[in-house]
Amino acid sequence: MTDVIVCQELAQNEILKLAAIAERGSEHPIGKAILKNAEELKTEIPEAKLCETFPGKEIKQNILGK
Repeated sequence: MTDVIVCQELAQNEILKLAAIAERGSEHPIGKAILKNAEELKTEIPEAKLCETFPGKEIKQNILGK
């Protein structure tokens, strides 16, 4: 992982936190890179609820009510 690109009103650290929560427990290399980066920045990574994964496509999560 090299960069986090900011979109809309979310700050870079908030985007990284949301991605890390969604990727928690992932075996995918990109997911592992996101988690490693978040851990290096000492980002709190709480557990998400209502996880749905679609291998090779997407992850759907309910994170902090969003």
